[in-house]
Amino acid sequence: ELAARFLGFVASRVLENSECTTARTALLLNVFKSFTSSYLSSKDIHSLASTYDNEVRKAILTSYFNALSVLTEQKVTDIPKGPQSALFAAAVGNEASIYALFGGQGTNEVYLDELQSLY
Repeated sequence: ELAARFLGFVASRVLENSECTTARTALLLNVFKSFTSSYLSSKDIHSLASTYDNEVRKAILTSYFNALSVLTEQKVTDIPKGPQSALFAAAVGNEASIYALFGGQGTNEVYLDELQSLY
């Protein structure tokens, strides 16, 4: 939990000062590599987060994906990847199904475009 929260902290500060963006991106990459090798060597991020209560689970997932997003946005090329999601692997092997749920959007053109894109 602490490592994930630190990952999120660093990710939230990368773009804070343009003079430090390169250094902070390098720090974020090193923290991300450490997090991935320490905690995601044998299970995916969702399996790791599922062992915690809802509040901590949300913090872990948010921190991880924010960090991944910032690294991708900064065009970092050697971002480490953890194991593939068990759900996605099962879906590819036709052992599970994935559905999208919509709620609250109403029936406007954006909703229909999203539905068409997913379909």
